[in-house]
Amino acid sequence: MGQGFIDMRNVRDTMTISLGRDKKVIVRRELDKKRRSVKTLGSNVREAVGFTISVRNTRKEKVNLTLVDQFPLSADKDIEIEEKEAPGATINEQTGIAEWTLVMEPHALKELSLFYSVKFPKGSSINTYK
Repeated sequence: MGQGFIDMRNVRDTMTISLGRDKKVIVRRELDKKRRSVKTLGSNVREAVGFTISVRNTRKEKVNLTLVDQFPLSADKDIEIEEKEAPGATINEQTGIAEWTLVMEPHALKELSLFYSVKFPKGSSINTYK
């Protein structure tokens, strides 16, 4: 058992506390090979990457959860993140955060998708997914 500290000075009428990962909610993020492509466009390359995110509730009760993922960000003006898609998610354009709010019925499975493309100069080497 651990210890923690809650700073009550900035608490309003509602406070959200994360108690960590629930081992009975299983999340998998896999590369969607059907949506992966690399195309040369003049002096640039466009690489498209998609992921399938599976969320399974193995509990006997309903679970409310927030799932968070992130699109890549680029500080290099020659590297552009394009075509961002995350159906059903709220996307923060500044941070690249995609956030889904889910209500999972007992033993339910939901599949979500995240897709983007990256345009970069030919000859550059970048890591577009993890």
